[in-house]
Amino acid sequence: MNGTSSKESQRQSGESNRDQGYAYALIAVVILGVAALGITLRDSSDAPLEPPVAPTGAPQEPATGEASVGSPAPATRPSVIPADAPRVFSLTGRRDAKGKLWWNGIPKEMEKGTVEPTGASNIALKDYVGAESCKDCHPGNHASWSQHPHRWMNAMATDEIVMGDFSEGAFIEYLGGRATFYMESGRRRMKLERDDVVRIFDINRTIGSRFTQYYVGKLLEGPETQSHVLRQLEHVLPFGWWIDKKEWIPVVHVGEELPDGQRNDPFARPDEFYYDGRCSACHTTKPIGDWMMGVGGLDRFEKSSPHPVSFDVSAYLRENHAKNLPERLFAAPNSNQDFLRVMSAIERLPTVEHTANLGISCEACHHGSREHAENSTKDESRVLPSFFPESPHLRVGAGDRARAWGKTRENLNWTCVRCHSGERPYYAAGMATWNSTEYSDAMKGHCYELKPDGSGPQHILTCVDCHNPHEGIGPKWTHKPKDDDARCLDCHAQFKEESALTAHTHHSSGSAGSRCMNCHMPRINEGMQDMVRTHTIFNPTEPRMIEANHPNACNICHLEETIDWSIGHLRDWYGDEHVYDEKKIAESYPFRSGPVALGWLKNPHEPTRLVAIEALALAKADWALPSLLHMLNDPFLLNRQFTQRRVEEMLGIDLRDLGYRFYMTPAERAKPIAAIKAALLKPEIGRKKEASNGRSGSGKGE
Repeated sequence: MNGTSSKESQRQSGESNRDQGYAYALIAVVILGVAALGITLRDSSDAPLEPPVAPTGAPQEPATGEASVGSPAPATRPSVIPADAPRVFSLTGRRDAKGKLWWNGIPKEMEKGTVEPTGASNIALKDYVGAESCKDCHPGNHASWSQHPHRWMNAMATDEIVMGDFSEGAFIEYLGGRATFYMESGRRRMKLERDDVVRIFDINRTIGSRFTQYYVGKLLEGPETQSHVLRQLEHVLPFGWWIDKKEWIPVVHVGEELPDGQRNDPFARPDEFYYDGRCSACHTTKPIGDWMMGVGGLDRFEKSSPHPVSFDVSAYLRENHAKNLPERLFAAPNSNQDFLRVMSAIERLPTVEHTANLGISCEACHHGSREHAENSTKDESRVLPSFFPESPHLRVGAGDRARAWGKTRENLNWTCVRCHSGERPYYAAGMATWNSTEYSDAMKGHCYELKPDGSGPQHILTCVDCHNPHEGIGPKWTHKPKDDDARCLDCHAQFKEESALTAHTHHSSGSAGSRCMNCHMPRINEGMQDMVRTHTIFNPTEPRMIEANHPNACNICHLEETIDWSIGHLRDWYGDEHVYDEKKIAESYPFRSGPVALGWLKNPHEPTRLVAIEALALAKADWALPSLLHMLNDPFLLNRQFTQRRVEEMLGIDLRDLGYRFYMTPAERAKPIAAIKAALLKPEIGRKKEASNGRSGSGKGE
């Protein structure tokens, strides 16, 4: 694909020796595991321990409090731990952490209150059989999964899978450089050139299949030394294929999304984003025992496990990885850093060789199912798969076997939380601004915890109440609004009667304003190329969103109205107690007398601008077109991509015909934007349309 760009000065590429190269590969582990969270080492008494001062020194037991990596050594009394004594590691450093990794066995006192192991195991690679073993007995689910985006989240770059254009002449120009895409000796290559610096990458795997396909590989040629991490480990490459538009684009959301001038320049120094150590834990059907030992897995495990779990990792490693890891790693760790090296070694095991399936397959949710597959027929299922990790090396504190390993609502949710959780940029009310952490968002809402006083639903909501795990969502949510409402009314039965629903929503039955999700789960979550619904189920009266001038459900539909119009209606409908901090309102709404949506377009909060771009374009708000076109010059590449796509849909044009591409530099896009405005803006555009009822601008409908 063609592109235009001007040359920019290029920074010198840094080189690393072999040790530094592998250190780069572990940068995510160090940042996440040490700086952000801290790994705490304890002995069997569960008292926190500091790392030894010298290699020959023994850990010391603090008199009080918790200790983690980087903490100053407190006043302590000497405490010598025998080499074979049990010791436990924790990312969070909390005594109440749900998941605990033990070395040298689980102490007897930790087994109290746990369920006796059955002897079965579903956590090691040998316990997995692969998705093809499920096909004969479960043909329908297998066929659905075969078309599911989960399957293609990690795949080999074969002719059947690759969607990008690698034909002769395929290229993109970006930041003064050129990337070309081609075939050589049956392999796909990505070449980056700027000035006299050339890098060639070999492509081995693909990521994704629904909106964008990214690529994973290693550096073949370039200024970096042979020991550099780009040559040693597979990482996410800097350009991907935009499936709908059939063009090459820079990757987004591989790391933090940044404005122009701060985004990584792949021609100066490509991102060393090690795929198997960061992404692959969720994009791959990795044995859950290995997953629990990775930094990302342990973090999620400690925070979200429905049951307290103790895991004898030393016994697990000796049984399953004695041939894969250096012998020195099996020595009892004496410090947090020692154990971090063990975790890092597990994360660095080549995914292709140490996984049941690339992509997210049956056993990503059902765990290792060899015993089930080998003891079942088409007519009779024996030894049903467990819905929670099970192993002689695990002790689970769940009360009984059914709760520990059965198909409970808690276990179902935990199956999803393993991947659909984590940290993202946030709105004022705490929900994420972009997707993939749906369960973390859901836990901040109203429907995922039992309400003992009877004020909430009768049971906790589960992911599978709304999503069929064996069927993909597809490019668009296809469920009818009335069916979505019905799921909510299963618990909130007091609103089933039309009169009660109308009294609650203050909108006519069947209208966009009466739909449960439009008010309680508005589309404020960025999902690759569409705004999707937040999974934080919250009220449209949420004061933190309104006071911060972050998107509120009322004005996402009523785009032309002011914030005072919305606040007035909320108070009229739901009571005078809905009072908002006037000082915060005055500070957050510099354009208070104008349409909220136009103010959102000028909001310094980048995700709020993104919500407005989508809502205005989908509402075909031609009165806002001048402001929308201004967003083609937004400092964030992602916002410009959304604007380009939505304006093209709104007006039935292709802005590339006018020379515009969203990834251009500010200087490059100035001329095309001027041409676009001259071609599209007419004298009558920009006048606010008056609606007969004074409530114009109803947005997305159903």
